[in-house]
Amino acid sequence: MDETESLPDRIFENYLNATILLTGGTGFLGKVILERLLRVFDVKRIYLLIRTKRSRMPADRLRDIFSNPLYDQVRKLKGDEIFEKCVPIYGEVGRDCLGLWPKDREILQDEVEYVINTAASIKFDDPLKTALLINAKGTLTMIELAKGMKKLKLFVHVSTAYSHPDQKIVEEKVYPIKYNYEQIISLTEYFDEDTIEVMRNR
Repeated sequence: MDETESLPDRIFENYLNATILLTGGTGFLGKVILERLLRVFDVKRIYLLIRTKRSRMPADRLRDIFSNPLYDQVRKLKGDEIFEKCVPIYGEVGRDCLGLWPKDREILQDEVEYVINTAASIKFDDPLKTALLINAKGTLTMIELAKGMKKLKLFVHVSTAYSHPDQKIVEEKVYPIKYNYEQIISLTEYFDEDTIEVMRNR
């Protein structure tokens, strides 16, 4: 036996009976992460930040997710009751304070230990204003929420694949910010979409 096989699984141990907040759970990557959390780890609860879409409420959209064949193996291994660990919470990453109700914010800040932030605008034809509000302001707002979490152990942010398209090699390090992100977010909120598009093309 490889001696590494006898080592404790620290990742598994850390997530044992853990409470997690997952954003972007309705997206491609988010669904995969959610499936793995349910199938591999014995977590206590997973809160999912989900917005209303086409008159479908967060709880409805969560049920739609679990009807995906991706979750058949989870259902086979652990039964339908495993999905009761997942709690939908209404919210939108691009809105002020994530659009959270005060009571929901209080619950998250009292209970959550791990934040996995995968929410992002990845459509290349999205207006720049929309992309900035979700990807820049949304991430900043998530960090602000996490700062108030009493039991927080880890904040994981999944960025887009094109964060540094001008770099041939992307190292595992924090890169200096070239622009004032607070000013960019402020301008994005102030100007309408047409004005922002004009500014981008200059």
